[in-house]
Amino acid sequence: MNAKLSSSLLCIATLALSGCAAKNFVHNYKGQQEFQRDKYNCQAEATQYAANFGAAGNPLIIADQMESCLVNKYGWRLAASE
Repeated sequence: MNAKLSSSLLCIATLALSGCAAKNFVHNYKGQQEFQRDKYNCQAEATQYAANFGAAGNPLIIADQMESCLVNKYGWRLAASE
């Protein structure tokens, strides 16, 4: 099996398994509207980062970078799971 196909299948499998676990972010003073704005900005930055890294469109890199951006740049944190 070629490496590109294997990589694609791995990405699909990872997304399928992680898609069930939604991450909830909270902030001390920002609401849902601010979250959507910050998420949009982080999504754009993460997409550009992946492209610059040579992995344009890679959902794993984009998701990781987007979460890092939300936490480190905008002060969001993951809500404690119940």
